[in-house]
Formats: sequence, C-alpha cells, structure tokens
Amino acid sequence: MLSRREAIQFAIQNEIKSQNLYKMMAEAFRKSDSGETFKNLQPLEKIHEEKLTELYHKEFPYNNLQIDRNLLPKAETNEQLNEPRAAILFAQQREDNAKEGYLELARTSAEPKVKELFENLAEEEEDHHQLLQNILDQMEGTMMWYDESELDGLMEY
Repeated sequence: MLSRREAIQFAIQNEIKSQNLYKMMAEAFRKSDSGETFKNLQPLEKIHEEKLTELYHKEFPYNNLQIDRNLLPKAETNEQLNEPRAAILFAQQREDNAKEGYLELARTSAEPKVKELFENLAEEEEDHHQLLQNILDQMEGTMMWYDESELDGLMEY
C-alpha cells in the first residue's frame, strides 16, 4: 500500500500521463470534432496536476517532488492505442481508475478541505469519462441529440 505522499505523487504522475495521452489523441483525431475534445481535456488534467502539486507541497514541504513529464500511460498492447475505439476505451478506463483513486484518498482524508478536493477531482474524472463516452457514441452513431421527453405527446397527432 502506498503512503499518502506516494499516493499523491502517483496521482500527479498519472495526471501528467493523461495530459500526454490526450495530446497524442488530439493529434491522431485532429481532423474531427473528437480531436478538439481531446485537446480540451489536456488543460483539465493540467489543473488536476496543479491542485495535487499544491497539496503535495503543503503536506510535504521538505520532500522533493520527482516526476517525469514525458511518460505515457501503458497500454496492454500498442494496438490498443492505434485503433480509435480501443484508445477511447483505454482513456475511459484511466479516468475510472483516477476517480476510484481519488475517492479512496477522500475516504482516508481527515481534513475536510482535502477530502473535498479529492471528491471534486473524482467528480471531474467522471465528467471526463462521460465526454469520452460521447465521442464513442458519436463514432458509433448512437448519440442521442434530443431528450426523449421531447417526444411526449408526439404520437397524439
């Protein structure tokens, strides 16, 4: 089990990996609306990195933060990142893992503001997951562009 310091450092490193992943995916999808979504996810992950870095320095002022800014998340196979659907599913899984990690850190946080930070990060990771789901739905032609409640009473005419 990771110490709190190691867990925060691990989370920071993963946020950087996500930034790098979304940068790579934005380039791969640059000719589609999805590319813009991936491009927009990068600064959101950067904000997470900054919040976690601030927390790290507050809680561990005498420990150096050592991170590698060039890492990409590891996929089971290279093929996973070359096929669009699989790459998006991979990114969704990373968002789910980050959410669960932040919820665990929230459960173990005694300080209410720190607990709230981790809960907010978990919610944001869920939002990222949903953005990725929207891309998948769009790619597969299953995206609903209307609210089903708009159809109420339509059959009466």
